[in-house]
Amino acid sequence: MNRWRIGVALGVATLLLLLSAPGAEAAGRRDAGVSQIDMPLQPRLYIAPANPDAPDRVLRLPFSSVVVPASDAAIVEYNLTIFDVSGNPVFTRSDVESARLGFFGRVFGGERPQVAIPDDLTWDGTFLGSPVGADGALVPDGDYTYQLTITDDRNRMARTPPFNVTVDNTPPVIDFVEIPEFLVFSPDGDGIRDTITIRQSGSREMRWAARILDSGERLIWEEVWQNASPDIRTRDVPPSSQTVWDGSIRAPGHPQNGSAAPEGAFIYELVGVDRAGNRSVFRSDWRISLNLRSGDVALRASYPAFSPNGNGVQDSLTFETTVLEPDAVASWRLQINPERQPATVVRRFEGGQVVPRRVVFDGLDGQGRRLQDGAYRAQLFVEYENGTVVVSPLVNFEIDTVPPRASINANTFPEVTATGQPLVFGGADRRGIELRMRIEPGLDWSVVFETPVGRRVQTVRELGFTESEFIFQWDGIDPAIGELPDGFYSFSVEAVDRAGNRGQSNVVRIRKDTRAADVDVRLDGNTVQLGRANGGVSIIPVVSVTEGIDQFLLDVRDERGRVVRSRHVRTPFERLVWNGENNAGQPVAEGQYTVDFQVIFSNGNKPRISGVGPIFVDRVSMLVPETPPAVHVAVSPLPFS
Repeated sequence: MNRWRIGVALGVATLLLLLSAPGAEAAGRRDAGVSQIDMPLQPRLYIAPANPDAPDRVLRLPFSSVVVPASDAAIVEYNLTIFDVSGNPVFTRSDVESARLGFFGRVFGGERPQVAIPDDLTWDGTFLGSPVGADGALVPDGDYTYQLTITDDRNRMARTPPFNVTVDNTPPVIDFVEIPEFLVFSPDGDGIRDTITIRQSGSREMRWAARILDSGERLIWEEVWQNASPDIRTRDVPPSSQTVWDGSIRAPGHPQNGSAAPEGAFIYELVGVDRAGNRSVFRSDWRISLNLRSGDVALRASYPAFSPNGNGVQDSLTFETTVLEPDAVASWRLQINPERQPATVVRRFEGGQVVPRRVVFDGLDGQGRRLQDGAYRAQLFVEYENGTVVVSPLVNFEIDTVPPRASINANTFPEVTATGQPLVFGGADRRGIELRMRIEPGLDWSVVFETPVGRRVQTVRELGFTESEFIFQWDGIDPAIGELPDGFYSFSVEAVDRAGNRGQSNVVRIRKDTRAADVDVRLDGNTVQLGRANGGVSIIPVVSVTEGIDQFLLDVRDERGRVVRSRHVRTPFERLVWNGENNAGQPVAEGQYTVDFQVIFSNGNKPRISGVGPIFVDRVSMLVPETPPAVHVAVSPLPFS
């Protein structure tokens, strides 16, 4: 008894493993005593339940033809289960026959109760009996797996491997299809408008086709892009970024393939098809005109850029139109689009049979608001009485209200001036001025010199500079007239861009001062008596130029050259009365002292005098009487007689 139960259990487990493993179908065919589902491996299937035009809206599986019951059993249960990527069941369809053949039925060969096996099983992409969705609601787009299971009346189960199905209700995405730069072309081999180019973008799909239809909507030209490996979804393709039609006939089954298309108006279509059969179609509302005769239109702008800022300079843009066959015009329109949003029309001018020679654009949109700075393009559309629409080549222009930018950083050379101090040059150590200029490239900048003898303007190129950043050194000499006089100067750079905006840098103001100066030191007295009131020496600095002084420096040094007393200021002083004290207020040692004096001027001159003196410092005793002491000398014995 125990061995029989173990044997049955082992037999069932082995059967389930065989049916679940790859190749279970083949093993089942060899064992006629095992119920099986004789279904070969299935490729991934794609359905679009929400799309009434899709070829495959439901998953349809043959069933009765693949269910093979064992010779000694009947199928009493079947089950179709759909799982999402997280393993949740989203759809379950099953049927169970609960009755069983009794003992006497088995003895006398009675008919086994069994479930009715339908010809096929279907799934319409909805939830049924699922914990994650309401019955009848469509499941989200995505990948799913499905599995079939049968059970016979001997409690033996067979199941298919998990197969894949994808629900895709989303049609291919056509991001944009641009109106060609021109819609009339003449494929006559002259090198001018021999082809028409349509730019486009779309999602990656199984198949895309660009199609040219004639006025009767018959296909005359087609180009196809498709996945060459249909089983590999990652190799799906987008449409080509552009379609180029050369005016030839190339369509499946067309009797005139390879010949030139006749003159006329043509429709452009872009068609995308995904694996579930969803289709997206773009059909142009404009027409491509294949015209070997003259009839072109043209558009020209008065400026490449303009600045509608109300300053009176290039505040508007004038478009000049040319129409070669004006008598046949039915209507016209001139539209303006941002370059980055070619499908958006921000301003439209339009009219009937008379195309104006000039159209003035003030930089405002259709609601009277000023358009943002940026790149735009204009195009003229002329519709003729025969229905042909001729489009001018695009005219690109810019709205630019921002003045060009430039900056100047200046300092003296070879010695620099401290930040915040006036820029003065012309002296020994500040012989010139160095201007570091940064200008917006692509413009014709001019340097503006304001001098005591007048104003001078010279282009940057004339000065020999072509880069957007450069250094210009100036020593106060004009090559044309020679040395310029002392005085105040200013430098700036300015330019006008192509939109009429005038830009100017910061103005650098400097002073040229070439005056030389002499310094001297006079001493009122030469002895300092320490400890006596009014015992000091007056040190009087003398300078021949009293303007433009940056530093006024006076030092008293001892015999070893060490500074004992100093006064460093920016404002000149008349004298320094030195009473023999050092910078700390303490008396200096007795001895000889000298004076150094230097003036540093803003223009870089630094005249100096050193070693003036000496000044003697003596110490006076506090016990000295007011009258000189009497001295008596007695010598004994007398040296002489």
